[in-house]
Amino acid sequence: MDDQPKQSLYGVDVASWRSLCEAADLFKRLAPWSWMSGDEIFGLRLPGSSQIAFISIVGREIKPPACHVLLGWEALSRFRLALMGRGSFFYISRATSSCLRT
Repeated sequence: MDDQPKQSLYGVDVASWRSLCEAADLFKRLAPWSWMSGDEIFGLRLPGSSQIAFISIVGREIKPPACHVLLGWEALSRFRLALMGRGSFFYISRATSSCLRT
């Protein structure tokens, strides 16, 4: 049995951080911003959750490249309004805590 204490950073174990970094590296190598535009949005439902995470990849038109994660239908609606010039991107990311930059 392993008697060494688990290492963590901000309460998250090192293995999870390693997995996140590997996923970020894969995202960077795939470079989806080179073949997707920011108005192409897709949704993912994570196992064990009823909420949909809508994903928008930007970087072709806007630098630096980013992956916007919009949690739920309301966040998607606000994002679409902002794309049409009738809303604020700042409000979306602040209100939903859903904007992740690479």
